[in-house]
Amino acid sequence: MSNHRFMITGLCMHGNKGGPAIALSLVNAIRQGYPDADFVFSVPSGSGFKHEQYWAKKYGFDIVGNVDIKHLIPPWCLKRTRFDALSAWVKELKSARAMIQMSGISYVGPPAASPGLSNILSKRFTDFVLAGILRKPMLAWTQSYGPLSTRLIRFLAWLDLRSQPVIFCRGDDCLQEVIGLLPNKEVRSYPDIAVTLSYDRAWGKAFINQKGLEVGAYVTVSPSAVLYAKSKLGDGGNLHIQCLENICRELGRRNIAVVVTPHTMRPEESSPDICDYRVSLELMRNLGNPDSVTLIDEDLSPVEIKSIISLANFHIGGRYHSVVAALSSGIPAISLSWHPKYRDLMRAYDVDKYIMAESEIDPQEIISSLINEYETLRQTISLSHSRVLEMTQSNVDEFNGLLEQT
Repeated sequence: MSNHRFMITGLCMHGNKGGPAIALSLVNAIRQGYPDADFVFSVPSGSGFKHEQYWAKKYGFDIVGNVDIKHLIPPWCLKRTRFDALSAWVKELKSARAMIQMSGISYVGPPAASPGLSNILSKRFTDFVLAGILRKPMLAWTQSYGPLSTRLIRFLAWLDLRSQPVIFCRGDDCLQEVIGLLPNKEVRSYPDIAVTLSYDRAWGKAFINQKGLEVGAYVTVSPSAVLYAKSKLGDGGNLHIQCLENICRELGRRNIAVVVTPHTMRPEESSPDICDYRVSLELMRNLGNPDSVTLIDEDLSPVEIKSIISLANFHIGGRYHSVVAALSSGIPAISLSWHPKYRDLMRAYDVDKYIMAESEIDPQEIISSLINEYETLRQTISLSHSRVLEMTQSNVDEFNGLLEQT
């Protein structure tokens, strides 16, 4: 076993493709400083764990099931399966040089999320507690924090973040939230590490051609289970579905093919509140399965999804990492936003005028604007990406330097 073994928590291998997109990018980044580094990922357990095992094997990663507060507190912790799971997790953390916490978004309050105990039970806060009990260093890579809009959330974030040697924020809005909480801490703003994720245009072209489509002759659309869950109407309708329907019909009026590209695939889940693919199926039913709209129903890796998006004319995404995939491969994007992290991302590429709030359902004006400014946008994104990569490399160098100090 390598002397540079790290436990990485807060990510998944299965379901939300943002998890492995970050994981693959993060591993490459850390191996710049530690070529012999190896990793164990703490991933969601439960009904989806067999899928986590399948994808971890494909990516070449070791995994262990997550633990939570119930693994520590009687009477829940007295259950044999929980005791065994906690023992396996503790053994892995003890073998690691440090824990790297990668939840991506932590300590979220209104209006982005409802207040309550969810932040106490979150993976981020559980990891903070367990790392303290086991006296293992926990370093948090760049992620989003907030809105820190309740006393409880601010207190939990204060407990956790004050112990970080440097707080790495995923964008300037996040930076300001943290500075407001801890004005005397070192705080940095960096882009998401997944902007460095590789992709394969040749593979993407072959896949798209099999679907009867041509490179650059389609728009990718990524629905969001998060937006779906937030957008339910009293009559059983859904504002997010209405927005997606209007997008597809507007593109159809312009004779532009649509490729619906789910960014979460959960075979064990039937609810569109949890699975983007289920949202996509509902969208297709409402549209009447038109020939101009193609649904990708294969369970693909984030590299494969990015390869498809990289060959689109432009992208419309309700999933954060689908928009990351578009912008970091030079593709103009419209972001369907529910959290400030979308604005931070779009601002990094100087295209933050192309954000649709979750309550907006008429896409005609914003699509017209993007088409009219298309070539300028391509140039802006290309120039911005060079700057984004420089910032990301600074983040990698600084974080690897902190790992050296552990």
